[in-house]
Amino acid sequence: MKTKIFVKNLKKGMFVLLPKEADKFFSKREFLIDNEEQLIKIQSTFEDRIEIDVSKSFKENLFYPLSNEDLEEKMQNSKSEERAKIIYSQTIEIMKSFFEKIPSNESLIKTKKDIETSVSYIIENDDMDDFFIKIKEHDSYTYTHSVNVGIFAVMLAKRLYRGKKEHNLLELGSGFFLHDLGKVMVDSSIINKKGKLTKEEFGKMKTHPYQGYKLLEKSNQLTKEAGIIVMQHHERCDGKGYPRQLKCEKIHEYAKICTISDVFDALTAKRSYKEAMSPFKALDIMRNEMLDFFEKEMFEIL
Repeated sequence: MKTKIFVKNLKKGMFVLLPKEADKFFSKREFLIDNEEQLIKIQSTFEDRIEIDVSKSFKENLFYPLSNEDLEEKMQNSKSEERAKIIYSQTIEIMKSFFEKIPSNESLIKTKKDIETSVSYIIENDDMDDFFIKIKEHDSYTYTHSVNVGIFAVMLAKRLYRGKKEHNLLELGSGFFLHDLGKVMVDSSIINKKGKLTKEEFGKMKTHPYQGYKLLEKSNQLTKEAGIIVMQHHERCDGKGYPRQLKCEKIHEYAKICTISDVFDALTAKRSYKEAMSPFKALDIMRNEMLDFFEKEMFEIL
């Protein structure tokens, strides 16, 4: 089975199928990477994706994201905790690749399709939920935050909407994972700044809901669910959110699910200026200091 991965994700033990232009630099185009020199040469020669043959690669070097076939096989043969780790790692790599550069229409469509696969496993496997909380990464990278928020929000949505045909959990899940996609259009120095943003910087940051909406629209991936979530996930029930300062009754329930998951992950994430907070402490702060941000019923479900 053949698939393509980013060249930086190549590892020793993978069987590569290099493009025709490789003839200028390599004695053959198809071979197993068995030493560090080969790996460095490939990575210094090519910049984008490289095709590999998984069937000819060492199985212990399986990479994330996995092909659908390898993912299904690993999920079938693993216990709950391991399955949660597999889906988490899978989705982290999908989002990491997405946020590496301004996405093309094709890459956004592919990312959404790959995310839907992860979402379907989260929806169908309730036994993984507790383990997702335990394995949550605490760094502040945008792609890690997007995955954490996506997982929490899907778990909340399952409890609210399972069995209700008027709610499409798969489309909701895609919207939750992609809620911050507009950040690819914001200068990385603002996204990765250590400490508080200036008024001007925050103004630019506040454009990311609209930027995300436009990206979805341009790639013809703008579903009702994704549009609501991307545009409203920074609105607050007290009317002090953005971009439209909507009051609670004007904010869609889908966005409220994303917002409360977003705040929970922000509090429990490790930042350059603070340590990771325990889930218990985060919930305590949300209840005592931030409850006017959310609906009380939504907080109780969280």
